[in-house]
Amino acid sequence: MKSLSWLAALLLVIVILISSFFLLVSSPDVYQWLMKQNNVYQDVDLPENLIDRAAVTIAEYMTGRAPHLLIEYQGDSLFKAQEVFHMYEVRRIFSHMRTGLIFCGLVLAGLVIVLGKQRNQVFLHQFWLMLGLFGLLSMAALFFDQAFLWMHQLLFNNVFWAFHPSHYLIRLLPEGFFLGFLLLTAVIALGLSTACYLVGRSDRKLKSYE
Repeated sequence: MKSLSWLAALLLVIVILISSFFLLVSSPDVYQWLMKQNNVYQDVDLPENLIDRAAVTIAEYMTGRAPHLLIEYQGDSLFKAQEVFHMYEVRRIFSHMRTGLIFCGLVLAGLVIVLGKQRNQVFLHQFWLMLGLFGLLSMAALFFDQAFLWMHQLLFNNVFWAFHPSHYLIRLLPEGFFLGFLLLTAVIALGLSTACYLVGRSDRKLKSYE
């Protein structure tokens, strides 16, 4: 049973992390806020309303709510073929992540049923696993340039993710945008994990009084 509780804890960490990620990915407000933090509105030669529209379009496309990335600007598409293809590949990865999230959630639910009264151990164990993951994410943030490069080399088997500085995609979503995204995801995931840990502790205290 102990090994099952640790397995369930690992699955819960995965569910919390991916859920936190998609909570941010689906929000245009998060995109716009991170763009402002990275001076995109000042540095990119586009009207503010067009940058806002790009943030909404990207968020909706990444979560499957928009069928394409077509944004017209001065009679042409804002994003060129290379940018559209790369974002298509990213969207496919996100789709696989959603499938993985559902699978992990279903397996986790089954394990919780099997564990019965010992399920509170899952809430306790996952916190320590999340702390370890938070440490790894913190290291990635400290060496983000290298981590960002390794991530692309690992996930993509082509060079279409390497853009020219003139491409609007990387001007709208600079490296600092993704660093902020990483930090927000880590903080939200740790917050949710802490809440689960407190639930597990309170449940254990209640049982000790019985």
